Amino acid sequence: MNKVPLEIIIPVFNEGEKVVRLMEFFKSNIKTKFRVLFCYDLENDNIFAYKEKFKNFNFEILLIKNSSRGPCSAIKQGFKAGNSDCVIVYPVKFLTVPFDPGIRWYLINIFDVDRGAFQDRLS
Repeated sequence: MNKVPLEIIIPVFNEGEKVVRLMEFFKSNIKTKFRVLFCYDLENDNIFAYKEKFKNFNFEILLIKNSSRGPCSAIKQGFKAGNSDCVIVYPVKFLTVPFDPGIRWYLINIFDVDRGAFQDRLS
């Protein structure tokens, strides 16, 4: 796997529609080259129902099978599968788009995300 400047590890459990909205946000706003690793527990996770929609995005999206169960193990599996010096772990269970202020700061200041994406919510 090629190294990328940024990887985003997202443990999922039947989060299908939420991840599509999140990928649309990434596509519109992150300028740095990056890869997304969705780490899932079970083969019947509904994220697979959205796999065709992932082809619409201009960045790599990988589905990583968790060797155990639960979010902690899923995150560890994402680190094992990835190849980047910089990683963001974001639990989609707590997903709000746009992101909370701390995540926004990192995306804007470290990863060159378009500040305008957050303009209406920045103080």
